[in-house]
Amino acid sequence: MIPEASRGGPDAPRGQAVGEPAPKPAAMKVALFVTCLVEAFAPEVASAAARLVARSGANLEVVTVGMGCCGQPAWNAGYAAQARALARQLIPRLAGFDLVVVPSGSCAAMLVRYYPHLFAEGDPLAAQAGELAARCRELSAHLAERGLAAAGATDPAEGRVAFHPSCHSLRGVGVGDAGERCLAAAGCTLAHPADREECCGFGGIFAVKEEALSTAMADRKLDSLLGAGASTVVAGELGCLLHLEGRARRRGMRLSFKHLAEALVERDGHD
Repeated sequence: MIPEASRGGPDAPRGQAVGEPAPKPAAMKVALFVTCLVEAFAPEVASAAARLVARSGANLEVVTVGMGCCGQPAWNAGYAAQARALARQLIPRLAGFDLVVVPSGSCAAMLVRYYPHLFAEGDPLAAQAGELAARCRELSAHLAERGLAAAGATDPAEGRVAFHPSCHSLRGVGVGDAGERCLAAAGCTLAHPADREECCGFGGIFAVKEEALSTAMADRKLDSLLGAGASTVVAGELGCLLHLEGRARRRGMRLSFKHLAEALVERDGHD
């Protein structure tokens, strides 16, 4: 007869003896998809985003996945075949993860909204693209859903911060005011330009094909940000930040620009 002390009780998992510690649950595997612009111009954004995602829940295993375009520029330019070819390379690299977090509204929109339409019915990747879309979250939405901002921040931030929501984050993946909520929870004093949901004029290839209009839209946005009393502009979209910062420098405007991940890590209070 097996001694009572070594037998599993009615509430013990099969094979687990009474008094033994419960087995640790398997880690949730999270991919941080590092976008082309982040990889090329601001790798520090990837590092900051990875730290935030790692602290957004218990028992998370965060892996950065880069060196690959999602195909959004080609798709926006009307080159569906080229976008499809890039998606065929990326989808297998993001397989096996429980969650994919993207520090870019435009790339998140590509994965969530357009990947499911890239492949014809019957294509082996069609189902995988739809399944990937269901596992994908834009960074600000992920952090807001999990109630994470910057728990270590206790002192109000200096100056007023304006959050610029990109068009794709608002209308592509519907993040709403997630970015502003994260900044407010981190102790930032927010500025609220009246036209904060208007496009900044970047729009990827739009800024190249329609330079004059793109510049005018950037100027309108910058004037509005200064008029609202902002000293720092934060966004979850590096393309918008590069566009606005470049124009602000040309105009000699005293504005600083930060990606949301950087702004939150700075307010975090952790090393």
